[in-house]
Amino acid sequence: MPDAVSVFGLLIPVVRGAVILALLLASWVAVRYARQSGLPLDRVDRAASAVGIAGVVGARLGFVALNWGAFQGNPLSIFFIWQPGFNPWAGLLVGGVYGLWRFGRQRNLWRPLLVGFGVAALLPMLAYGATQTRFAALGTSSVRIGDPAPALRLMNLEGKSVSLSQLRGKTVVLNFWATWCPPCRREMPMLESVQREYAGQNVVIVGVDVAEPLERVTASVADIGVRYPIWLEGTGSDSSQTAFQRFGGVGLPTTVFIDRAGIVRGRQIGELNRASVTSNLNGLVPQ
Repeated sequence: MPDAVSVFGLLIPVVRGAVILALLLASWVAVRYARQSGLPLDRVDRAASAVGIAGVVGARLGFVALNWGAFQGNPLSIFFIWQPGFNPWAGLLVGGVYGLWRFGRQRNLWRPLLVGFGVAALLPMLAYGATQTRFAALGTSSVRIGDPAPALRLMNLEGKSVSLSQLRGKTVVLNFWATWCPPCRREMPMLESVQREYAGQNVVIVGVDVAEPLERVTASVADIGVRYPIWLEGTGSDSSQTAFQRFGGVGLPTTVFIDRAGIVRGRQIGELNRASVTSNLNGLVPQ
């Protein structure tokens, strides 16, 4: 199952979408349980909403705290919640502590809250498990986390043949993008700064343009001002569109993290922030 689905052009990460549905389901189950138990519905509904919101805020702040260095340059990005960066354990802790503080003395509210959130917690876990599983019945052949990276041979902006195998021994951040994709263009200056920061640690960022002509890509790269390698398809090379699908892309941008042994260790579909890149790299680069 893909990490994200495209709905009318909107890219929705599967796990984050499942969390949103789980919060709605938790409130519905809690209210339904309260109705059957003769408890006050409005108070249960408000309690479920408050605990859910506290959990989401806590998950975001937990991630920010663990990756504060990456947010210092642009603190406003803390509020860009469409970008990745949530710590589920911090969310559970903050949601639980907030619930105990606000509703600890109202024990009759805890039964529906525990039932609602207990049932709803299954959704994100099932969604995560599904994204890590290749279903043969669906005919998908995209690489999974932990698989060797597929072979990839493309062309650079100078017209020379390049391949992923040439980068074996380096940590590779493979960023699929296109000139018409606003989130792709927004994140590229950040990727350029990450490349400069990690240049001495055997890390290379490679931008793979998907199915566009050389002239357009060259002009766009010059306009954005990035210097890390940009690859695209050329005569006799692999199809960049096929490579994009092989690496699990369903929408742009898609970023794949590959370790020095050529194993895929992470994948992010959708716009990146600096913290999500550095948190992936810190697990791959020797400290």
